[in-house]
Parts: sequence; structure tokens; C-alpha cells
Amino acid sequence: MDRELSSKISVISVISTIMVVYRHSLNYFAFFGSGNSNHFNIFVQNGVMTFTEVAVPIFFIISGYFFFRKPILSIHDYFAMLRKKTNTLVIPFAFWNIVGLFILILSHEILINGIVTHPLNIFIKFLKSDYYAPLWYVQNLILYMILSPIFFWLLKSNMRILLYIVLIIEFFLWRPVDCYWFSSEGVLFFTIGGILQNSYLRSNTLNNYFFLFVILFFFLWIFISFGNFVWSNIYIHKFNTLLGVTCFWFILNYLPKFIESMFFKISVYSFIIYCSHFYILKTLKIGIAHFYFNNNIVSLISFLVLPIITIVIILLIVKPIKKIIPNAYKIVTGNR
Repeated sequence: MDRELSSKISVISVISTIMVVYRHSLNYFAFFGSGNSNHFNIFVQNGVMTFTEVAVPIFFIISGYFFFRKPILSIHDYFAMLRKKTNTLVIPFAFWNIVGLFILILSHEILINGIVTHPLNIFIKFLKSDYYAPLWYVQNLILYMILSPIFFWLLKSNMRILLYIVLIIEFFLWRPVDCYWFSSEGVLFFTIGGILQNSYLRSNTLNNYFFLFVILFFFLWIFISFGNFVWSNIYIHKFNTLLGVTCFWFILNYLPKFIESMFFKISVYSFIIYCSHFYILKTLKIGIAHFYFNNNIVSLISFLVLPIITIVIILLIVKPIKKIIPNAYKIVTGNR
């Protein structure tokens, strides 16, 4: 993989992570107890929520793209891959879910006697990442790793027609924003990532006319997202997600260099931001909502500003930790 493509994927990863943080910044339930309002605040939050839906599909594409770089040709390769993914996926997944469980115990949302009397239910919830919701993505990746020989067989076999049939089936079974066990969205875009691994991802644009098409489709993506059209028809929803993913890839070709450089510098912290932001952000927005309940202006400002504050807090905390205890940092981030 060339240096330019590697840099671009790093920038995409950190922007997608920021999008995920904004998705968890949704606060009208905290501020109003419901989402029933015609206020501009609700319009903005709903639009941003739809616009940022592309983040997780992009993560799955990137994961599939990198995973299928090295083929699994034997049982030895398979178990070597599982050992590696235990360090990069399973251990961080377990750590952050234990952190989430500890937080829920401290906040009295889970009682100690419930853990003692219902250990099996606790374990099942642990496997489903119920104690740290954002890690459902990692939980799905672990499952795909276990089933990876099937993916490899589909992608590497000479029966291309079978791969296309499976891809079509995955498309029709796909439910946008499916974040459950064996996500239909995850399977589809992980497979697409594997297909793209066998293709050349062109990072440069062709000409100025191409730029005009990118801008046109970018504004179409914004229009559909903020026009609340995706909820009227599932195929409009799917189209908007695919449009957004495509626009996102090409629009980055025109990102100013200083902004690209800024994102690249913090891209090494993408995973720790993804893992650690949830309860920090939740605490901030619930705390503010407690003092400014039913206030649309504070709700909107909080929605827009708190993700940035949360990311800054995380960076201020993790940078010295990475220097002081680098080995522990590597363990909880999967050596990212």
C-alpha cells in the first residue's frame, strides 16, 4: 500500500471516529425526555445523526481491507491470526467492557447482587458488549475473525459469480444502523472491504469535472440527510449511506493540507478516542441537561461542542499515559 493511500485511510479513520462521537452526543432525550419537537435544535441533531451514519460502514470497509491483505492458507495461519487478533481485538474488548461494567455498578444501574445471582446473564451481556455500547463494532469484528475462512473462500475462489450473489443477498438483508450481534451492515461492508483489497483504490482525482460531480453528490448527501428522507424508504436510506461513503472517500482529496495534517497527527489516537469517549460524553451532557432542562439553545450548543471537549479531554489524559506506561497503553488499545 502506497504512503498516500495509508495517510488517507488514517485521516478517514480519525474523521469517522469524530463522527461516532457526534452520534453519541445526541441529547434531546437528556434535555427533553423525548424527541418530539419541531425546534431547529432537533432538526440539526437528526440531520447530523443521519449524516454521520457513514462512519461505521467506513470502519468495516477499512477493517475488511486490511484484514484480507494477508491470506489464510492453512490451519496454522488461521490460529496465528486468532492469536494476533486476541491482542488487537479481544483484550481491548474485554478491558473496556469491564470498565463499562464497573461504571454501571458505581452509578447503581447494575447491582452487585445481580451479578452474583445471575452470572450467566451478566456474561451474555458482556459478550454482546451491553456494558460498553460502542464496542459492538469490535464484537462483530471478533465474530468475523472466527468466520474468516468463509470470507477468504468467497473472496479468493474462482467462483466470482457466487461472491456477487452473496453480496447481493447481503445488500438486501442489510439494515442501515444495524448494531446488533452479527450486524447485517457490518457483514456487507466488511465484505466490500475485502473486495476492495483486490482492487486498486485510486486516491487521485481525474480532472476538474470530476471535482464538480463530487461536490454535486456531496450536497445531495447533505440534502437527503437533513431532509429526513431516509426514514420514508429503506432503499433511500441505503442509497444515502452508499452515497455518503463514496462522497466521503473522494471529498478528502480536496481537503486543505493543513487540516489533513492536523487529522493525521491525532489519527494514532483514533481507537482510544473511540473506546473511551462514551461515558465521558454521557456524563457531560446529562450533567448539563440537569441544570438546563428543556433549554433548546443549551441543548444545541452542547450537542455541537461537547464532542470536541470530550476529545480534547481524552487527548490530554492519554498522551501522558502513553508516555508513562506505554505497555499498558498498548494492551488496552490493541497496540494501536
